[in-house]
Amino acid sequence: MVHACGPGGARAEWCGGGLGGGAGQTGAAGRGAAGARAVKAGGDEAVRTAHAERTFAGAAAVEDLAAAVVGLFSRPAGDLNGRRLLLAP
Repeated sequence: MVHACGPGGARAEWCGGGLGGGAGQTGAAGRGAAGARAVKAGGDEAVRTAHAERTFAGAAAVEDLAAAVVGLFSRPAGDLNGRRLLLAP
């Protein structure tokens, strides 16, 4: 688990730092984004099926988490840098 985001109760979140983008562009206005992902716990459908007796409280579905992380690559750096975004409900 990465604590660069600060203490949080979310299952999974993105905490954007700041990274300059190309020539003449810096900070949140740049093309590059930096961040850390904090994941409390993860599990996929096979694990949930194999252990149906468990509740998996606080676990993010890895399928949803993966889709959210991939989606970050299509967002402008200014939307990510300096922000804390929930990646999984």
